Amino acid sequence: MRRKLGVLVLLAFLLVTVFSTVSLAADTPTLTVVAPKVVYSPSATITAKASGQNPLKYLTVNKNHYALPGTKSIVKSVKVNLKAGSNIFTVKVVDHKGKYTLRRVYIVYLDKTPPVLMVTAPSVVTNSTADLKITAWDISRVAKLEVNGKNLLAVPVWYYQTVAKVNLNPGENTVTVKAVDIFGNTTVKSLKIIRRDSSNTPVEEIKPGSVLSFDYRKLSEYPDVNTYTLNLKPGEEIGTLQISGIPAGISTDFGYKPAGSGKIYAIKEFNSSNISGEKLYFRYGSGSYYLLFYKQSWGSSVYIEKVIKLNVTGIADKSTLLPSGFVDSDNPTIRQIAYDLTKDLTSDLEKVKAIHDYVARALAYDWTSYRLGVVPQKTASEALTSGTGVCQDYSRLFAAIARAAGIPTKIVIGTGDGEPHAWNRVYVNGKWLDVDVTWDDQEKYGIVYDYFLKEAPLPKHVEDTSAEAYYEAEMLHSITFEE
Repeated sequence: MRRKLGVLVLLAFLLVTVFSTVSLAADTPTLTVVAPKVVYSPSATITAKASGQNPLKYLTVNKNHYALPGTKSIVKSVKVNLKAGSNIFTVKVVDHKGKYTLRRVYIVYLDKTPPVLMVTAPSVVTNSTADLKITAWDISRVAKLEVNGKNLLAVPVWYYQTVAKVNLNPGENTVTVKAVDIFGNTTVKSLKIIRRDSSNTPVEEIKPGSVLSFDYRKLSEYPDVNTYTLNLKPGEEIGTLQISGIPAGISTDFGYKPAGSGKIYAIKEFNSSNISGEKLYFRYGSGSYYLLFYKQSWGSSVYIEKVIKLNVTGIADKSTLLPSGFVDSDNPTIRQIAYDLTKDLTSDLEKVKAIHDYVARALAYDWTSYRLGVVPQKTASEALTSGTGVCQDYSRLFAAIARAAGIPTKIVIGTGDGEPHAWNRVYVNGKWLDVDVTWDDQEKYGIVYDYFLKEAPLPKHVEDTSAEAYYEAEMLHSITFEE
């Protein structure tokens, strides 16, 4: 009897334990996780489906915690970021009693995107070596970075930046840079670098009507100076320019550098990636002219990228007859005015008087700019269009029309009655005589001739006779430059 009673007690205990275990298992939330096994982008979506007898409190995906609305069943989608290769994510759902269920999922990210590779190098050099500036990066890590087959990396890296030196043979060289990530995705960049003999200075002769042509991409980078000698003859003071391949953001100046000076005085400026059919005026005769290619920096600073130097021989100074930056005597409107004013006149004296009177009538003095001390810079044709100007505009318009009429004319700078001032000097009947149209344009009395064709110095006028003033009187601007 006692043995039977003991067996019954044992059976009862086992039954209670089993039913208790079943009850606990049934009380734990159920969790199903859906996720892709393989993806080809650096992110994926994991979807968790959970339910339970108790309200669900939160969901975690690795260390990220997501609060749940307190219902007994949910469907929650979570976007996760992936690293290249295999990724493990632990998903866990917890109810309000603290009971939980977790699952693990594996997602493999197979990167098919090639590395980003940036390479810059000079297109033309005069040395036997050149520096390559290389930047490479990849989310899957760059395993190899090769320059002409030589690997620069010891271990895979996510980001790498370096300067690599390559040896060059005379003439054209092809340099190949290759970046490979850990999945074998590859990016290749090939560059052409020309090694030019530094002792070989190109010589080109400009003939009337010929074109001075350059390809920006084939020019050596500054501080190398691309030097040409132009053997001209009288009458060949005007050349035609053509330049191709200028990058965006590069400005181009054509200017003159006087012997012994540290400045280049701009005669003309261009802001185009392709310059075609533009006139170059070798207005100062034989000497050194430059084409400067530069980027504008803060304030008045510039970064010079490339330089062409033109050593001009065989011609005389024609600055009093040829156009300059602000004295655009080649402007069609200016030329037509010059023709109309002088076609029926025979002497230079008559022509100069007609031009003097025309300028005085065409412009009204810009008292607003004068009083504000902010004077806009205008070419002669722009001043004519605006109808207003200060002394510099009067002198530029007079010089432009006079030169278009074939009369040698200068712009003189200095002071007038103690203030900065500009006027003209014109060649008439074998003599240089001064003309100040600004002061002869009297608002009260009309046109007077108090400052017309007088020998220098004019009353209350003090000329700046420095060497710089000769060029500054007509320059667009100047750039400090040393070779």
